Order: sequence, then C-alpha cells, then structure tokens
Amino acid sequence: MTCVTLRKCSTSPDRRGTSVRVCAPVGEPVSFERAMVWALEGLPMRILAATAVAALLLAACSNPVDSSGADAATGPRPDTGTVPGQDGSASQGGDASTLPASDAALVPGADAAEPGLDAAAPGPDAASGPDRATACTAASDSICEQLEACSPFGLAALYGDLATCKARVMLGCMPVYDAPGTSSTPARTEKCALALAQLSCDAVKAGDLGPDCAAVAGTLADGAACGDDSQCQSHFCARASDALCGTCSPKSTEGGACVNGACSAGLVCPKGSSTCIKPVAGKAGDACTYQEQCDLANGVACDTTSSKKCMQIAVAEDTGDSCGITMAGFVICPASGTCSALFGGTCSAAAADGDACSDSDTGPKCLLPAKCAGGTCALPDPVTCQ
Repeated sequence: MTCVTLRKCSTSPDRRGTSVRVCAPVGEPVSFERAMVWALEGLPMRILAATAVAALLLAACSNPVDSSGADAATGPRPDTGTVPGQDGSASQGGDASTLPASDAALVPGADAAEPGLDAAAPGPDAASGPDRATACTAASDSICEQLEACSPFGLAALYGDLATCKARVMLGCMPVYDAPGTSSTPARTEKCALALAQLSCDAVKAGDLGPDCAAVAGTLADGAACGDDSQCQSHFCARASDALCGTCSPKSTEGGACVNGACSAGLVCPKGSSTCIKPVAGKAGDACTYQEQCDLANGVACDTTSSKKCMQIAVAEDTGDSCGITMAGFVICPASGTCSALFGGTCSAAAADGDACSDSDTGPKCLLPAKCAGGTCALPDPVTCQ
C-alpha cells in the first residue's frame, strides 16, 4: 500500500525576521503573483473539493449495488472509477471528486458500474438488516480510515482529524435514506462499508471497489429535483457548489457541457470552464492547464499563471498557523479553514453549521457536508429537494 506522508509545520523566520510557524512543502517557493491567481481560482476550495478519496468512498457507501440479486457482471468497468465530491467548486455527486488512479489519472465519482441496474429489483430487507445508525457508523469508519491511510493531505485539508471526519460523514449519511426515489438502504451501505475496509489504497485509487459498492439507479427521471445521486435514474444529481438541491440530469460525457457547474462521476468541471474533462493526477513538474490536472488529493496544485506546471503545496497543522504565501511555499488551512490573507495570513476555523459563511477566498467556509447556501452553512437534506 503506497500512502503519502503529510509534512509537519515548523518555526521559520518570515521576511522581517520574525519567527512564524509554517509548513514546509517540497518544491519551489510560490510567488505572490501565482498566489493571486490561485486565490481568484478559489484554489483552496478546489483542493478540498477535489480530494477524491473522500467523495469516492462517500458515493460508494451511499449508493452501493443491490446485494439481493444484482448481477456481479454489472460491476466496475475497468475504465471508470469513483470519487468528493466535496463541496467547493466541484460539487458532491457532480464534478467534485478527484482521485489518483493507478494509471496516474484522477478517478472521481462512485460510478464504477453502470447505474442501469434494475432499481425495481427487491433490495435487502430493512426489517432484518442494520439500522441507519449502525450502517452510517460503518460507512464513516471505512471512509475516514481509508482517507487517513490513502490521502492524509486530504484528511487534514477536509476535516483536520479522524474523529471530525467520522462525525461529519455521519451527518451526511443519515438523511439519504428518506430521499424520494433513492436506491440507498442501510443494508447496502453497511455491505459496501465492510468491503471498503478491506481495500488497499491502490484499489481505492483505481476505483476498483468491487460489486458490493457498485451504483444502483434511483427512480427519479431526468429533470426531477434531487439532492443526492442515488435518487436519479441516471445516477447524476447536478448540483451547483453553493446549492443544496439540484436536478437529475443525463450522465456527462468527456467534452460535453457541465450542468450547474458539475459533471457526473468520472469527470470534473474545471474552474472557468463549461466543459467536462477527465481529471489527471499530475505530479510536481507535470504540465497542466487546470487544477484538476494535478494530484490535488495529495497536495499538488497547478501554477496556472506562469509555469503551467503542477507544484507541491502544503496544509497547515492547526488553526492560528501561518498560511498563504510563506517562506516555505504556499500553505492552505486545515479542516476547511480559511486563510486571512494571501501573504502572511493566519488560519481561522471553518464556520459552524448555521453560521454565516462566504464563498469568497477569505471565507469563512463550511465544514463538509455543509454548504454555503444563501450565506449560511447548511447541511444538505435530499428530502427537502422537491
């Protein structure tokens, strides 16, 4: 199992000789001009949104295959993967998640299998299966422990620590089962979660999650209001990054148009573009045009202003640490936090659920699964999407 080691913060002198705490990433220092462009692109949120392992696993656990009779032959295709979607510019269930695959591509979305499985087929008997809390606990354990093992940068950037990750994943898991048209059941969730716990990082990154985590279509037709992919026949609920609800839409195609700024699993909608592309986990030094062409899940971002190459960045250790442009390089804040300034900034915590938020680069942002909707951090609830 190949996993990334997260670099720690240390004390270093700033430009004025004052000791400040910074994280030391690998790679060349980032110029102020580059940071300005990255800020305009909303890079910190795109990194959070594109930390694919989380979204991949979230999607897999909420929309796994019908374990009571689905044909295993309809399992994962070798050319697709799963992943995030996190909420920044790439929305969950849409273009949000990116994940490094074995062939160096980011494999977003839990679309490892065609969602055309018979949604009317009898599912596991809820009366004899696990309750929701048990299923969601299993899911949060598997998702967050895999995220910690396979993308420590992602865990730090998204949630800060393992306990917070598990608590927040639970919040996103529970409401899905009451959503109109959903294919999700506690039994399916638990079965997928148990399978995920046994996977290697290579399997997760390749989107090879096995038949227990393959997608099952919902019952809602294209055009219907939705809040989760599991509700849609197409298995694509197109949601904007700042919207709690979206619309069931046809699956995206590479080179096709984004819908509500999102693309279905396996594709992403880059900032400033309206076309779906397949993400790539570019390494430091690789050529890039968009952030999604670098290994964001492991702290590699695109310098879109000058070198047009992927560069290593870092995540600070705690709230109150130095962020933005530092003597060591470009540093983002942990746990979906916000940096107060591009140069010599300080990390502040994400806004609490129900508190004021902003999609501007200075935030404050929301902690997943909450979204900044109408200026307030709100938890998605697919039941309300009518």
